[in-house]
Amino acid sequence: MKKSKKKYGFRGYVASGRINGHFIPQHVQNIVIRDYANKNNLLYKLSSSEYIMENSTMILESLICELDKLEGIILYSMFQLPSDRIYRTNFYKKIIESKCTLHAAVENNMLIDDSDIVKWEEILILSQIIPDNIEEIKNVVH
Repeated sequence: MKKSKKKYGFRGYVASGRINGHFIPQHVQNIVIRDYANKNNLLYKLSSSEYIMENSTMILESLICELDKLEGIILYSMFQLPSDRIYRTNFYKKIIESKCTLHAAVENNMLIDDSDIVKWEEILILSQIIPDNIEEIKNVVH
């Protein structure tokens, strides 16, 4: 009889480039992830760093291949996810199908099931619609 593998720990995922227009050093991203894991009693394994090439998902894809050994992934921020909505939805589904969880440390958000996909997508889509500078809206209105 084949022995079942036990899932163990959460892999961090950090960016090498900009996240939502901001550069955050990797050591800072790792501190935030480690703190989130500690506060939520999650076993934090070392982070994987995405390549700096624009729109690269190579390392994120490699994490999908590790899901059979992991309890989940802790992103520094949900804004690290690719801008392509179809890609994100497929990524979420792979997480859920693998019986893993996805965490976003900065936003203190967790994805466990399909209902969470809607919440994550609302945040990501609204952030694209709402301008960074609310003053611009006030100037147009007045």
